[in-house]
Amino acid sequence: MYLLLLPLWWQAINPVAALVTTIANWIYGIFDQQVMITAKNGIGEIRVYTNGRSKVYSSELQIDAVTSGLPLLLALLFVTRADSLYAKARLLSVALLITAFATVTAVILTAKEASMKITEVVQGGGGHYSRYFYNAVDGYSICQPVLAVTIWIALLMFGSFKKTRTKQEVGHTKRNAPCPCGSLQKYKRCCGKS
Repeated sequence: MYLLLLPLWWQAINPVAALVTTIANWIYGIFDQQVMITAKNGIGEIRVYTNGRSKVYSSELQIDAVTSGLPLLLALLFVTRADSLYAKARLLSVALLITAFATVTAVILTAKEASMKITEVVQGGGGHYSRYFYNAVDGYSICQPVLAVTIWIALLMFGSFKKTRTKQEVGHTKRNAPCPCGSLQKYKRCCGKS
């Protein structure tokens, strides 16, 4: 299943990069308007403008590197048995939202790293603080398969593959038991009348 999803993922990199960088640019633009985040050929380009947009410094982030765990996560979700199609669709949407949030966060951290690096160069610093962001994003990119398996295990542990039960599916109510509708009467005198 994983090998079947890889070509689809490769085809989806450019639209995913465009969507992720647009969201990241919108969020990051609220806090720092000197940074512009765009997508080009599956790469997130981060441009930092200084001195009234006369000088431009750029940095890049490969979106395929920070989303490399997505095909593995989707393959694990597809092959895991679920009680219903609705439960499987719900899991896929939750997994995609978690991955999208993590990818947007990685793009924002890369933009912050580029902005801090430029600020440190202009001020004559050694670039020590910006390395923390670089290491965070680089570490996130490397551990993508581990993150995918962790999300999958968390979804398994929370019982997300099981459908929720309704009152009728719980079982047969005995005649002298309290009525499940909450009327405080016996079942035989309330909903159990035939």
